[in-house]
Amino acid sequence: GSSGLSTEGSPRHGWEEGSSAPTTAAGGRRPNWKREPEPPPSASAIAEVSGAHATRVSEELKALLAGVAKVAGLARADLPSLASNTADVRAGLRRQSDALATAVSEWAAAAESRRRRKTASTLRAVTAAARDATAAFGKAAGDEDEDGEELEAFEDTPEALEAAYDDEAARLTAAEAAVAAAAKSISRRKTAVERDSRAAAEVREHAAAKKTAADAREARMEKVAEAVRRALDERCAQSHLDECDALAEDIESLARESTRLWSDQMSRWADFVRKATAEVAMGYVTVVDASTQCAQDLIEENRTLAAAKATAHANNHGIGGMLSDAAEYVAAEAGLVGGGPPP
Repeated sequence: GSSGLSTEGSPRHGWEEGSSAPTTAAGGRRPNWKREPEPPPSASAIAEVSGAHATRVSEELKALLAGVAKVAGLARADLPSLASNTADVRAGLRRQSDALATAVSEWAAAAESRRRRKTASTLRAVTAAARDATAAFGKAAGDEDEDGEELEAFEDTPEALEAAYDDEAARLTAAEAAVAAAAKSISRRKTAVERDSRAAAEVREHAAAKKTAADAREARMEKVAEAVRRALDERCAQSHLDECDALAEDIESLARESTRLWSDQMSRWADFVRKATAEVAMGYVTVVDASTQCAQDLIEENRTLAAAKATAHANNHGIGGMLSDAAEYVAAEAGLVGGGPPP
C-alpha cells in the first residue's frame, strides 16, 4: 500500500492485496454492495509483516556489506597487480622511446659519415680542378713571377708573340675546363647538401613528434594508473568499510522507525475500522429492530381490521335472511307464492 513496506516472504493477508472479486452462484460478478468486507488486520498480522520486513532489510544489508567486503578484498589484491602492470607498461614505453632515439642517432651518424665522404670527394675534385687550372698557367717565356722578376727571355718577333697568344688561349681553355669541372662538382654537392639538410630537418621533426607522443602516452598511462590506484585504495580503505557499516546501521535504524510508524498507523486504522464497523452495525441493528417492530404493528393492525371486517360481514348476512323471509311471507299472503296470478 502507501506505506511502501514489502511483505515478500511473509504470509499474505486479505488486507495486504486485493482478493478475487466474489461471484454469484450463476458465475456472475457480485455487486460491490453485496460483497463481504474484509476484516482489518489483527495485531498479530501487523507484527508478522513488520518482523518479515525487518528480517528482509537486515538480510539485504548483510548481503550489501558482504559485497562491499568482497570488493575491498579484490581491490586490495589488485593493488600489487596494478603496480606490476604499470611498471611493465612504463618500461615498454621507455623501450620504444629509447629505440626511436637509437634509430635517430644511428641515422644521424650514418648521414654525418656520408656527408664527410661526399665533402671529401668534392674537395678532392675541386682540388684536382684547381691544380689543373693552375697547371694551365705554367711559366712561359716573357712572363714575370710574383716578385716582378723577369722570367726566361723569349724571341721578340711577331711570330713568337702570335704563338704565345695561341699557347695562352689553349692554356686558358684548359683552365676554364678545369674550373667548370670544379664548379659542377661544387653545384652537385650544394644540391645534395640542400637535399640532405631537408631530410635531416624532416627526421628531426618526426623524431620530436614521436617523442612528444611517447611522452604523452606515458603521462596518460601514469594519470590513469594513479586514478585506478586511488580508486582501489578508497575501496579497500578501512575508513570506507567503517563508513559503509555506519550507513548500514543508519538504514536499519530508519527501517525500524518506518516499520514502527507503519505498524502504529495500521493499528490505529484497524481500531478505527473496528469501531466504525461496530457503530455502523449497531445502527443497522437499531434500524432492523425498528423495522421489525413496525412490521409487527402493521401485522397486528391488519389482523384487527380483518376481524372487524369479518364481523361486519357476518352481521350483514343475518339481516339479509330476515328480509328474505319477510318478503316471502308477504308474497304468500298476497297470493303471489305457489298459485298463479290473482283472479
